[in-house]
Amino acid sequence: MDSRNALLKKKQDTLTSISRKYKLSKVFCSRISRALEYEHRNHDKELAGILQDLPVGIKHELLLLIYEEKVCKNFFFKSKSLAFIAWVAPKLHPIQIQQNEFIYKENEFASEMYFIIKGKLSINLKREGMFYPLTYLVENYYFGEIDLLFSNSKNHLNSVKAEQNCDLLSLERDEFEEMLKYFEDEAIEVCIKARKRLDRINQKTAEAIVNIDRRSSVRPRISYPEANYVDVGEMKKNARKSVELNSIVNYGSMYQEINEEKNPENFIKVIKAKIKRLNMYCDNITGLSNELLEYITARTKCVVQDTEN
Repeated sequence: MDSRNALLKKKQDTLTSISRKYKLSKVFCSRISRALEYEHRNHDKELAGILQDLPVGIKHELLLLIYEEKVCKNFFFKSKSLAFIAWVAPKLHPIQIQQNEFIYKENEFASEMYFIIKGKLSINLKREGMFYPLTYLVENYYFGEIDLLFSNSKNHLNSVKAEQNCDLLSLERDEFEEMLKYFEDEAIEVCIKARKRLDRINQKTAEAIVNIDRRSSVRPRISYPEANYVDVGEMKKNARKSVELNSIVNYGSMYQEINEEKNPENFIKVIKAKIKRLNMYCDNITGLSNELLEYITARTKCVVQDTEN
C-alpha cells in the first residue's frame, strides 16, 4: 500500500510540475488529479499477480465474484458466458466524471467504450454551436461501441455529457477488437444490437434537426437497452444450410489469417478476395438473417478500410 501511495504522490508531483511549465488551468489540473486519485482507489493491480497462478475455472469464478456487483448488472453482460465476463472484466478501467463534463465530443477520436456504474448521461447533437440532448443513458447501460464499430473515420459520431456525477468503466479500442476476435457469438450479438442502436440514434438525430430548424424544442427521453434475445446459434445454424462453412459462418478464421499475413499488399488481397466470395453467395442465401449478413459485410469492409488508411 505504501508503494502505491508513493506512486500516486509521484504522479501528482509530476502533474504539478507540468501544470507550471505549460501554464495549465487550475480547473483542468483538478480534473486530472481527481482522475488519478479515482483510478488509484479503484484499480486493483495486485489482483493480476494472483490470477496468473490459478486454474482457468477457479480464475473465472473468482473474477465473477469480484466484479459481480459492478459488471454483471450491466446490460452489456446480460446472458453472456462466464468466460466472456471473466475475460473482459479485468480489462476495464474505472473513470469518474463530474456533472456537466463531456466524456467525449463529436469528431474526437473514439478510443474506448463505456459502462455506466452510477449516474446519468446524455447523447447530444451539436448544431450551430449548441448541444441538444437526444436521449439519456442511465445506470447499467453502456455506450461508445457504436463509434468503435461503425465510424469509418474512427471518430465519435455524437457527444456524450454527464448530467450527474458519474462512475464509469471503460474498455479500450484494442481490447474491444480483441474481444470481437476471441468471442464469435458475443461479437455477432454486440454488433447486431449496436447497428439497431445506431439506427435509432440516427432517427432521433434527423427528428431533432427538423425540430431545431423549425425552432421547436427537442425532447430527449431515457433510452433502455433492447430486451430481445439474439439467438446467434440459430442464426448460424440457418446460415450453414445455405452457405459454405468457411465463406461466412467461420469468419473467425479470417481474423487468424489476417494476423498471420505479413505482406501489406497480400493482406489487402486476402480481405478483398473474401469480400468477393462473400458477395457471390449473398444472392443465393436463404434462411440467413439479414442482420448477420450486414454485420459480417460491415466488419469485413472496415478491416479493408483500416488497412488501406
